[in-house]
Amino acid sequence: MHTQNEIRAGRLELAEQVARDGAARLQRFGEQGFYSTTLGLLAQALSLQGRYDEAEEYAEATAAAAMELDLEPAARWRAVRARVLARRGEFAEAERLAREAVEILAATDWLAEHGDALLVLAHILDLAGRSKEVPALLERALALYERKGVRGQADTTRRWLERGRPA
Repeated sequence: MHTQNEIRAGRLELAEQVARDGAARLQRFGEQGFYSTTLGLLAQALSLQGRYDEAEEYAEATAAAAMELDLEPAARWRAVRARVLARRGEFAEAERLAREAVEILAATDWLAEHGDALLVLAHILDLAGRSKEVPALLERALALYERKGVRGQADTTRRWLERGRPA
């Protein structure tokens, strides 16, 4: 997916633009499955830019638009909402949602997305002052990224492990 590639490459403004355009087109066509996925990617791009209020709105829209068994948007809206809540200091609910996202993706073969969810959980625990729990999550994410061949995310995760703080 093009938007996901832009997010992974750190081109968040471009990812936002592509996701906004795509969501508008999909909504006009009445396409539901890709629409909820695209909304989730937009929410993720916004959250990674630190635009938490807007990201939360799109996470809620993703949750509302997602079909019951559509796992990717179900995990993504939880991860985005978890990141937003953690920034507000609401760590218990943030952790709960992040763990749900990890659990959803663990049941799939989406290795990179599973790694991404583990990183969200690691960030939340780090922000909550529970940094001793973070290395095990990073090791799991790194193994998934390496297995999938997602070098950029693997390198970022490795740097976090080496430095003991987010890269």
